[in-house]
Amino acid sequence: MKKFKVYGNVNVVVTKEVWANTAEEAMERASEKLSCLTAYCGNGGYDKLVGVQHSDESVDIFDNIVYDDVEEIEDDPDYFECPDCDEKCERREDIHGVGYWYCDVCCQSYNDDGEVIYPEEEEDE
Repeated sequence: MKKFKVYGNVNVVVTKEVWANTAEEAMERASEKLSCLTAYCGNGGYDKLVGVQHSDESVDIFDNIVYDDVEEIEDDPDYFECPDCDEKCERREDIHGVGYWYCDVCCQSYNDDGEVIYPEEEEDE
């Protein structure tokens, strides 16, 4: 099984409260006071959660993530992650010597493409 890093994006809504005489002036002041997102929770920690610096600012995410790029980062033919419960599966062979993956947690069997299969019962010796 290969490991991939998948990249996505999401729209973020930023709110900044300002005092102004007109809507146009409010937009200008907001741009001057908060022109980009620079504060991060834990100084960039917690896997780079976006934070804010002041109580009159907020960052809200209302959309689902849209994944639009992918990068292969590792290939390990001896590793298979269960598509149902994300646990590591064990490599087994049926009585005919055909290999498959078995998940001890959800008791499902999979072929190398991740499709559910039901291998024949192994004969008792």
